[in-house]
Amino acid sequence: MDLPDSKYQDAGWAVLAGVFAARSAILGATGLSAIFDGERDLIKMCGTDRFDRDTLVGDLGSRWMLPDITYKPWPTCRWMHQPLTALVTAASKGKIDPHQIESILIGTNVLVSGPRFCNPTPRTWVSRQYSFPHAVAMVLLGIPGGPAWLDDATDEIQHVRELRGKVCVESWDVANEYASQIVRGQLRNMPARVTIVMRDGTRLEAETDFALGDPWKSDTAYGDDHVVEKFRVASGLSKARADEMIQAILNIEAQPDIEPIVSVLRDPGEVSGGEG
Repeated sequence: MDLPDSKYQDAGWAVLAGVFAARSAILGATGLSAIFDGERDLIKMCGTDRFDRDTLVGDLGSRWMLPDITYKPWPTCRWMHQPLTALVTAASKGKIDPHQIESILIGTNVLVSGPRFCNPTPRTWVSRQYSFPHAVAMVLLGIPGGPAWLDDATDEIQHVRELRGKVCVESWDVANEYASQIVRGQLRNMPARVTIVMRDGTRLEAETDFALGDPWKSDTAYGDDHVVEKFRVASGLSKARADEMIQAILNIEAQPDIEPIVSVLRDPGEVSGGEG
């Protein structure tokens, strides 16, 4: 329940290795041509008991995974984003006073309906990333999807704790059909539903198959404006420094080098809410 400050995926190192490999190939470096062949190939070395060659190297050179990238508007487990998207839709159907909420019911798949995701009293900043009750409270209270979501000070707010106690998460049979929608190892359709019950008996309900930030539907796909806004919130940079970084990245192909980007990372200067 109290998760550690580490995770099983080294996403940053994987990106670094991929970029290094691509740059090396461009400069003429060669690799082992039979790395995926025979009984002593890379896959056997990794110890996996199953391997879908098509997922990894199918349509090599013509199929690109960039169009299937999903963006996370909230600092939580991605599998929680479909219910949170349904929550936003349900909340938009009426003018909600969070103090007048009686209960919030989330219907989701079995993967995210266990104790870790139902925890109304997450004690660590990592555990808050996996707590539906905490995420629901953040959305309904309008807390920006940045560091404040996971901060200990936010955890101490009485109304946050009260709202978390009103959230119930249950496994929904329809949501458990997600496995039939897997495309080349990637989860896509993950049905979710949310019901907000107000003290006066009003019920606000919504269902969704996709999450905000998913690229496969126009009403959930993120464009540059969405990503820029997320960067402003998540980076904590002042507006001036954020603008400097944003312009450098949006024009990265015209940059002679990446110094305009790393200079901001090296010396962020004044950050929102203080010095950094």
